[in-house]
Amino acid sequence: MIATLLLSTSACVSSNRYDAAVRDAASARADVKRTHDQSVEEAAARRAADARAARLQASLDETTSQNAQLRGELDHVGRDADALLAERGVLASSLAESRARLEELRRAEAAARARAQLFHDVALRLKRMVDAGDLSVSLRDGRMVLQLSNDILFDSGQVDIKPRGQAALKGVA
Repeated sequence: MIATLLLSTSACVSSNRYDAAVRDAASARADVKRTHDQSVEEAAARRAADARAARLQASLDETTSQNAQLRGELDHVGRDADALLAERGVLASSLAESRARLEELRRAEAAARARAQLFHDVALRLKRMVDAGDLSVSLRDGRMVLQLSNDILFDSGQVDIKPRGQAALKGVA
C-alpha cells in the first residue's frame, strides 16, 4: 500500500495542470489542422492560379498569332491599296487625256457640221444651175469643188467667155 501510495503521489498531476495540458494539446491540434487547411487552400489557390496563368498564356499566344496574321494581312492590303492608288492615278490621267481628246473631237465635229452646213447652203443656192446641168458640185478631201462645163463658158476654139458662161460665173460668185 505504501508502494501504491508512493506511486500514486509521485505520478499524480494536478487536475488543473492536466486540464491545461489537454487544452494545450487540443489547441495545438486545432493549430495544426488550421495550418494544414490553410496549406491545402493555398495549394488549391496556387493550382487555380497556375491554371489561370496557363489559360492566359495560351490566350496571349493565340492573340499574338492573330496579331501577326492580321499584320500580314494589313501589309498585303496596304500593298493592294498602294497598287490601286497608282492605278487610280494612271486611270485619272488617262481619263483626263480622254476628256481632252473628246473635247477636241467635239470641236472638230462642230467645225465639220458647220462646214457641211455651209456646203449645203452653197449647194442649195447653186441647185438651179446643177439641175440645168451647167454646174456640178463635189466634195474632195473636205473641200467643195465646183465644175463648170467648157461648152457653157466657151465656144469651140474661142477664148471669149459666152454670155451664158458669164451669167454662170456671176451666179457662182
